[in-house]
Amino acid sequence: MQDFFHFPPRHGLPGSGVYHLDRAHVDVIQSLPKGQTFIEIGCGGGQMRDWVKAEGHTYLGTDISTERVHDWLQESGGADILCDAHALPFRDDSAAVIYSAAVWEHLAFPHLAAQEAARVLKTGGMHLGSMSFLEPWHDASYFHMTPLGVYQTLTLAGLRPLFIWPEREWHAFRAILEMGNKATRAMRFLGRFANGFYLSPKVAQHVLKHRKWPAQDDLIQPRAITAGAIKWIAVKDG
Repeated sequence: MQDFFHFPPRHGLPGSGVYHLDRAHVDVIQSLPKGQTFIEIGCGGGQMRDWVKAEGHTYLGTDISTERVHDWLQESGGADILCDAHALPFRDDSAAVIYSAAVWEHLAFPHLAAQEAARVLKTGGMHLGSMSFLEPWHDASYFHMTPLGVYQTLTLAGLRPLFIWPEREWHAFRAILEMGNKATRAMRFLGRFANGFYLSPKVAQHVLKHRKWPAQDDLIQPRAITAGAIKWIAVKDG
């Protein structure tokens, strides 16, 4: 596939840390000069606030509601601004980073939200995010996108994808069991076995053909086919 369809050097959710924050996104944020404006779309409880401020940046968390968030996330203080992701109340070219984790699937018009993100970003600014692919229908989700769907949404908004990749540990086998109901959640450990069984022929084919164990990008296509969520890093060019 295209050059953007690769795993970043570091990726995945750490064992402990900020809810939903991927290592690849951490690396982008930590590479920025201090004092940047960081806007989170669909911030929930504002759980990113303390971490972003500790990195030396200005944090603005936005959401459409104060109620559609887990109780334990509300302890982080909630949104700074209540607004619609389709019509952000920010000036053009005013933010260095726009971050939206597990948000686009809940928007009526994700293409419009991507255009708004591109409008608000400075030249050279970064859009970091994730969204559902094969997760179950949940919490009024509207759109679940393939990697190419994410690519089209970003590029139509005028953003250039640097990386689009499947979340390795959040595959459909796990997502369906964990997000199904109480009975399936108790069997979520089976998702790991199902995913291993699914990938094993691809691993065997690669070993037989190349006489070596596959690198992570060698399996990105089969992992993407059954991904629960897709992630991205995109830039606004001049």
